[in-house]
Amino acid sequence: MISKKEKIKDFAKDLFLQVDAEGNKIHTWDTISKAIQKRFKEDIHYSTIAKWGAKYDWNNTFEKIKMAGIERGKEQLQEKENKVINEKANAIADIYKSNKNIQKLTQQTILSRLTGQQLKDKDGNLIKSDIGTTDLVRLLQHSEQTILNLHDKKLGNENDAESKVIFK
Repeated sequence: MISKKEKIKDFAKDLFLQVDAEGNKIHTWDTISKAIQKRFKEDIHYSTIAKWGAKYDWNNTFEKIKMAGIERGKEQLQEKENKVINEKANAIADIYKSNKNIQKLTQQTILSRLTGQQLKDKDGNLIKSDIGTTDLVRLLQHSEQTILNLHDKKLGNENDAESKVIFK
């Protein structure tokens, strides 16, 4: 069982470690002394409480709490930022995958028309396409431009060697 003196020390330490909304200590040694008097009906001089603070290194504890609080705040902000990044990255990943699938399908369709072969799905069933070849080429170019936009590049800028795209 904790003695009354230990309860008073713990109470004093708790008051010492309290901060306001701006991160400043709320209590002075004197206000802690008065709070002890009010709660425990014990008259403990503020200099005694200050000695406890020095003996048990409450200032160091206070600094550790501040640093831990700052780090926790940074972590929470980073977690929030990471959540936003992950959500947006998933959306972009979906756009990328969709456009890659569009490219694959349009390329297969165009190739099958050029070679005179019939287009079939993975199970061997015949695929009928009512989309014209010109529209397929436009769709292929649009999906390519979308993918390039994701990479911040441009399609068809002949002055920029890096932006040239060769269709396979």
